[in-house]
Amino acid sequence: MSVVVGLGQEWRLGSQIAECQREQAQTKSDVATASLNQITNDIQNIATAAQRARETAERLPDQIGKISKALKDAQPLPDGCRPDADRVRSLADSVRAANRAATGQRTGSAMPSNSRSPSEP
Repeated sequence: MSVVVGLGQEWRLGSQIAECQREQAQTKSDVATASLNQITNDIQNIATAAQRARETAERLPDQIGKISKALKDAQPLPDGCRPDADRVRSLADSVRAANRAATGQRTGSAMPSNSRSPSEP
């Protein structure tokens, strides 16, 4: 009879060990699944950021061209003259557009909407 009791206890102990091993395997599986989901989200975020960077890089030459043209078309200031508000605003807008483009933010117009024409003093 003691052999039967010993076998029964051994079987229960084996069953408990198997249950613990199953729980550990499930926990490891859950952790691995969560890690894979996080990696997938990170890859998608990187791909989105790369796409925005590519789009921004494509717009930069055009924006730089507009800024360069505006600077070339601007009439030079006489000696001792200080820039007026429009010129300061144009320069500030240019700097702001370049900074936004460098940080990947959406950029507005490279030229201020109230720019003077080259024929105005």
